Amino acid sequence: MSECEQPDQDEIFKLLSVVLASTEDFWHEVFAQHGLTYREPKLVIFEDSVQMSTGVWHESGGPIYNDQDETIYFPSAFIDYFMSEVLGKDKLHIEFAAACVVAHEVGHHVQKLIGRFKKSACGRYELPSGWARVPFELEADRFAGAWAHYADKKRRMVEAGDMEAATRFFHYIGDDNLRRQGNISPGFAMVAIDPEQFSHGNSQDRQNSFLAGYKGGAKNLNLFKIGGGAGI
Repeated sequence: MSECEQPDQDEIFKLLSVVLASTEDFWHEVFAQHGLTYREPKLVIFEDSVQMSTGVWHESGGPIYNDQDETIYFPSAFIDYFMSEVLGKDKLHIEFAAACVVAHEVGHHVQKLIGRFKKSACGRYELPSGWARVPFELEADRFAGAWAHYADKKRRMVEAGDMEAATRFFHYIGDDNLRRQGNISPGFAMVAIDPEQFSHGNSQDRQNSFLAGYKGGAKNLNLFKIGGGAGI
């Protein structure tokens, strides 16, 4: 894709549909190894806002996994955000970085399926908020890295420079980095430098978790032990 081109919604849907199908192949294989059946999530690409089962979600919130309808909602403008804010002129590898975002959200779907979500005061099963959420976000980063390993070694989907771009992305979205930059960007709320106020983890931990997933692949996922394995 040339630097002057902007991906349209159809192109984004085709790209992310291929990515989602790849994650399905990966997780079907992993679940089968544990004698389990993987239930596939859905994917919705939207502009501006979308009506979810739990309410309206705006593109400024970035990609999100809604556990109530087991759907990943991905704003089409988010890839443009990657280009301008995270990867700069490194647009040749933007597709893989976007793929890793989808893989991270799929990671939350996997967390739901394996019982990571806990019953809240309102009766919903969900991940905790605030600082208590960090291990779960780092685990989803590691799941994304494990998928990247699969995409690279088994599907040959990863090209030279892709992993570097994805790694830079995970470093960029660390809570400390976003706060240090004073940057309120789509999908990432402003957070304090105080680690106890983090919700997703610092830059180094997010990068390390993603890379640990990539290096270890499926064999080191430790699906049924929160905090198990490298990167958490």
